[in-house]
Amino acid sequence: MSIRHNVNLDLIFALPGQTLGEWRSDLEEAICLSPEHLSLYNLTIEPGTEFGNRLAGGMLEEADEDLAADMYELAMDLTRAGGYQQYEISNYSRPGRECAHNHIYWSNQPYLGFGVSASSFVRGSRWTQTASLTEYARTASSPRVTRASEEKLNDREALGEAIMLGLRTEEGISPAALSNRYCYDVASLFSQTFETLGQNGFLYQEGEKIRLTRRGKMMANDVCALFLA
Repeated sequence: MSIRHNVNLDLIFALPGQTLGEWRSDLEEAICLSPEHLSLYNLTIEPGTEFGNRLAGGMLEEADEDLAADMYELAMDLTRAGGYQQYEISNYSRPGRECAHNHIYWSNQPYLGFGVSASSFVRGSRWTQTASLTEYARTASSPRVTRASEEKLNDREALGEAIMLGLRTEEGISPAALSNRYCYDVASLFSQTFETLGQNGFLYQEGEKIRLTRRGKMMANDVCALFLA
């Protein structure tokens, strides 16, 4: 893939107090600016963050789930009308202007991150550098920078993660290709899961590819969780 200079805008929806009309206005203005790429994320409130602490203390109210779903569907519709393709659950681009790093990440390929809190994934091992600038500076010239976390995936975990990542993309997954890569018979291992999700309108199969439907994209986290070890 050739390297191009892309302009990307990140927007977050389902903010506390945000209305559907406000989100529409934000989207329309962003599309009017005509960047090559848009990343549109549903706000996730994590424990231990400022929003998480406020939510736990009753000082913040999360957006209604139905409203968040309406905002997501609006994002899909307006970006499509504006000439963008949704190549991943939260990422949209002009044709041929997808983010190269996103492609590497969602296809479960290796990558290296450098700097404070940077993440890496190599040969089934994932780690995150220390979040402390002082600690990073102290160990930056050593053979190994201090890590905040690290994990090694076994074969089954790696397969589940590959399915989860692949289903989030417009390309979807190929059970045959995954079977060759991870030495599992994916079609047999998940036959009942694939069948049930298909019958309920969350997945569809086209040729050798299995993809999320529009309904499946709305429930992507729950659908993908079924494949994780």
